[in-house]
Amino acid sequence: MKISIKEMRIAISSAYNSKSWHERVFKMSNRQVAAIYNSMRDSPRYKLVNGQFIILEEIIPKQVKEYHQMDIWEYFNSIGE
Repeated sequence: MKISIKEMRIAISSAYNSKSWHERVFKMSNRQVAAIYNSMRDSPRYKLVNGQFIILEEIIPKQVKEYHQMDIWEYFNSIGE
């Protein structure tokens, strides 16, 4: 099934609920829209439902509970001999 560039723009702009993203999508070239659409369609992060992309999972960086500054000896021990 072929999809028009206009339908691709609508699908891409629906992924994020932001006016600035919506405006950016409608200013993009046709080739850029097609590339982003194909990337989102093939990504496991997005799902195309009724002509709109929904985000399946947010990418959240792992939280580090505590930072530890290595001293020189810990550094040398970590790289081995």
